[in-house]
Amino acid sequence: MSEVAILEVVKKNFGDHLILGEEGGIIGDTSSGYLWCIDPLDGTTNFAHCYPSFAVSVGVLFQGNPAAAAVVEFVGGPMCWNTRTFTATAGGGAFCNGQKIHPSKTDKVSDHTESNSFS
Repeated sequence: MSEVAILEVVKKNFGDHLILGEEGGIIGDTSSGYLWCIDPLDGTTNFAHCYPSFAVSVGVLFQGNPAAAAVVEFVGGPMCWNTRTFTATAGGGAFCNGQKIHPSKTDKVSDHTESNSFS
């Protein structure tokens, strides 16, 4: 149902684009410069085993290059679901719940300190 809902939105707004859905395969115009990639249940094994961490992931490529992506992560459980929404655009940076995020500056796990986590 998740993929069907995402497909409806993409088809309605970008009807001439190519779509690759994990469940539905390739749909749309194969000559399009755009390719939407949809994983409607990223973390299927977690979900199937009632492990409370999974996501819905959608990305789009333009002429083979990443253009934009969004991931909605669900964590918690039936009585206390929380979500984080990650978004990114080519050249525009990445965000978590609207706040700019950056990759860690730690090169090795052994170099990790509390002061550089989640900065």
